[in-house]
Amino acid sequence: MWIPFDPADVAQVFTTESRQKHERIFTLTHTSMNRILVSHNRVGLSNGQFVGEHAVLDLIQQSAPLDSNRVWFIVGETGSGKSELCQWLEYQLRERHLPLHISRRQANLTGILDVLHTHLPSGLQGQTTDLPQDVLTDHLRLHLTLRAHREGRGLGYVEQLLPFLPDLARRLYQPLASFELPPHLPPAPADVPFTAWLFSAVREVLGLQSLEPTLRALAEHTAQLGKRPVLLLEDITTLGFLRDDLLDYIFDLSAPGFDAVIGLTSGFEDTHLHRDGDLSEMAYVRDRLSARFQLSHKSGETFFLNQPQDLHDLVRRYLGCLPARPVGSSPAFSGLYPFSPTMLDRLYTHLVESGNPRQTPRNLLDAVIKPSLCLNEPPHVTLFRAHPYLRTPSMTFYHQDLPPELQGLLYWHGEVRDGSIHVPDDVAQAFGYDSVPPVPCFPNPTGSTWLFGKTADDPTDLWKEAIRELQAWQSLGDPFPKRQYLKRGIERLLRALLDPRCIQHPRLNALSADPLEYTRGGDHLPIYLPESGDVRPEHWPSLHFPRTLPPQLLEECLTYAFSANRHVECFADLGHTRQVLEDVASDFRNDVRDQIERLTGQPWSRMVFGLWWLCQHVCQGHPLQMSSGDGKRALLQYDLAPKELRAAWSDERRHRVLHRTHQELKANRDHYRGLFVSLFHHRDDLMDPVLYEQECRQFDPSLFMDTLATLSLSRLSAAPYRQRGSKLSLTQLLQPAVEYAAALKAYVLQDEDRLQWTAVERSLEHAIQQADELDLACRRIERLAHQAGWTITAPPTSHTWRSGEWAGVLRQSQQASRDFKNHPPIVQITVARTWRERLEKIEPIQWMNAVKVFRDSAERIHQERHPVEQLPTRQTHHSSDIHLNDLGDLASTLAAAADAADILPQHVAEQTARSIRRLQATQTQSIEAVLGRHGIQAPAQMARQSRETSLVLLSDLLECTVDLMDCPP
Repeated sequence: MWIPFDPADVAQVFTTESRQKHERIFTLTHTSMNRILVSHNRVGLSNGQFVGEHAVLDLIQQSAPLDSNRVWFIVGETGSGKSELCQWLEYQLRERHLPLHISRRQANLTGILDVLHTHLPSGLQGQTTDLPQDVLTDHLRLHLTLRAHREGRGLGYVEQLLPFLPDLARRLYQPLASFELPPHLPPAPADVPFTAWLFSAVREVLGLQSLEPTLRALAEHTAQLGKRPVLLLEDITTLGFLRDDLLDYIFDLSAPGFDAVIGLTSGFEDTHLHRDGDLSEMAYVRDRLSARFQLSHKSGETFFLNQPQDLHDLVRRYLGCLPARPVGSSPAFSGLYPFSPTMLDRLYTHLVESGNPRQTPRNLLDAVIKPSLCLNEPPHVTLFRAHPYLRTPSMTFYHQDLPPELQGLLYWHGEVRDGSIHVPDDVAQAFGYDSVPPVPCFPNPTGSTWLFGKTADDPTDLWKEAIRELQAWQSLGDPFPKRQYLKRGIERLLRALLDPRCIQHPRLNALSADPLEYTRGGDHLPIYLPESGDVRPEHWPSLHFPRTLPPQLLEECLTYAFSANRHVECFADLGHTRQVLEDVASDFRNDVRDQIERLTGQPWSRMVFGLWWLCQHVCQGHPLQMSSGDGKRALLQYDLAPKELRAAWSDERRHRVLHRTHQELKANRDHYRGLFVSLFHHRDDLMDPVLYEQECRQFDPSLFMDTLATLSLSRLSAAPYRQRGSKLSLTQLLQPAVEYAAALKAYVLQDEDRLQWTAVERSLEHAIQQADELDLACRRIERLAHQAGWTITAPPTSHTWRSGEWAGVLRQSQQASRDFKNHPPIVQITVARTWRERLEKIEPIQWMNAVKVFRDSAERIHQERHPVEQLPTRQTHHSSDIHLNDLGDLASTLAAAADAADILPQHVAEQTARSIRRLQATQTQSIEAVLGRHGIQAPAQMARQSRETSLVLLSDLLECTVDLMDCPP
């Protein structure tokens, strides 16, 4: 009966990294690597020969202190044993050498220096990385500012970065392999190599301008102790920007003191270290290697596990460190309980990673065996279900009437003898079965009821008749009446092995891909059998299976159509069968691509590339020139935040089509991305660089948009194509792009677009440069207006929007304006419209518009109160900026009005003066006596009197007038 192992015991033995094990457990579990391929050497070995790990150890030990540097590469796929070999070398080299093992866990600044400083006296440890956070931030700011001043560029960009420097400083202590720039950093100008500046600043700030002094001091110190240091780097890719420093010193073969064993994944070596790689990544290193040792084939298969016994010994060592189980002592398990040798062999051949075969020790031990030991069900049950690291089991025996537990036992532990699957009794009893009856294998003799399953209607006779007709068609060219059965078998096989309907990359394995699918024929594949009496589909592609194909293949497909079996391992030579099917499918896909090219006027790859370019262009508002590195990177920016999706067209009547189709393009962005990934990617995170660069070189935006604008959607409506995941037809996919291109082609870039972009840009610059003065002027006018009795509120203070972000936006806009003429006219339209819409919606522009409205309101109120006085004329706020002299004039006028708040109003003074002049004509002496008492010589002086003085004067005049009316002369 199955009893799970203790997870704590399993965790001590099965570790992801070799360095995580205790040395005793490592020694017990280590399996000798007796097959290591020598693919390059300068130490007397033969290229192409296999050596063991002890030969590698002997080569490293053949050196003395202060000998010149020597470099050894250990190359292999992920999980092939690079860290295992480095760990073994560390334990073996301790007697005569000084191993310095830098694992992936130590691939950060403090970890690397700790390893090196451990073996140095305190007086030689001159570098430190324990600086306070605020000190790091200040040093970064100072270094970047000085660098910008020294080179005369990028100073404004450095000012934008100041708020982000604390985050950058925090990231310095992360593992260097994961050191990434914050995603929200403002984009660097094209002429500012910010990444190089930052790494230079990091080295200087942390005292790591070069590791050479530390390495040289370590070599000299250990030489005095009679030892030679051996640097063991599990994976050079984890060292980030320190990689160049290390390699510069290590590959200086004249420098004394070090042996360096460097682990490399095959993909990294191919990309960075070949002669055709990037020189900045040290493409010359191959010529300076002492030797290159390879642990695995590029397909993922590990060399030192090439024999079943090697695999069994590896797993037996690990399982032997776990508590023994009496139930697993049977010889049938060979010390591998709960696995048998047969089960291990099958597990190893079924290993996959991301859908691709990957036979490595890590995948077997860490991803498959380790988790299965701690589950409540035995491994043959849990591993029989869907598993991310195992290929789905394919049954080769009749299993329809068997429970899943028994199917798993037969599949993993069963041994084939005499046409049947047998499970050893000892194995069956260990899992609670007395015995398991043998089950016949598939295929069985032709016509057997086991082949077709136990059904009431035995199809044997019909099958035999179809076989005779097939043979007559193949040999004599006779008609084939039962060809539909052959088509059904071919279709079942194609659906199991290939996907011929989809137009996609031949090595595609990406979850985010959503390819175009050929749908003619409904649910059935369009299969055509020439010269069989079959009718060929007109005008549309089909899969051709002529009678000249190998007879055995067609007979097996016909038998498969009648069989109740659901798996494809019943074919005698499945590899050859798959190759034939791939050739047929390839011809079919080529026909489909030709058909699409006739419908759309350009190859499907060009159409998909152009659709994704157009979608990215309208979403980002950038020109996306494929001849520049910035354009290529922007095109591959798959994940855009909602705030990064730009709008180019407002919902105005004249722009309604462009606005609607622009929104539809953004809504379809995920669909276009799925198409792009399906054609230009191997996996989700792995692109086909050759195909991508080819399309970048050939892509012409103007030609593409012209072709798209003239595309007939009505002609596409009957085309049998749709996107597999979204279920959108070809017409639905292309319609927004076609309508947008047609409307854009009809739109002529107007002077208004450029002028309004320039005006808004100038307003933004004005707001940034004179924000303080405008703020003060608005507050002063608001205060004076309230003193004059007006009701008017100034806009909010500009401090709510101030940050380095807007200065960066302004510089980007100005750069885009300078580069405007370098883009095709069809691109200029979107760039101009996007920048205009983008700038009009940002906070500084909204604030500046509020300042203009405030000024206009104050001017209107002033004109209503004082219609005689006019402020200096100016243009409307829609076409010009508010200048400080405008606000100054208004403030001066309001200040004068405030100072005259106690003066008799002008119209009252004028009316009073007229009345006094009339009275003086008849009552000269009386009126003049009243005026004299108040010091007024003439009526015109009334306008210069205060309210208080005027009220007393008017009271005396009124009293005098009443007296004269009561006592006429």
